[in-house]
Amino acid sequence: MSHTKAQLADLVQVTLKQPHTHGGQPHKEGDKLKVRPDQVKRLKKHGKID
Repeated sequence: MSHTKAQLADLVQVTLKQPHTHGGQPHKEGDKLKVRPDQVKRLKKHGKID
């Protein structure tokens, strides 16, 4: 998936509080990810971030 500059500017950095698979890659608690605002909502809903 390619991103435009506007899309990249909209990404939010989050810190995981639980293990999570993102983009097909496993990540552990404490890892930092850059995600879209809609993904932030979903991660919060599932208790993966604060």
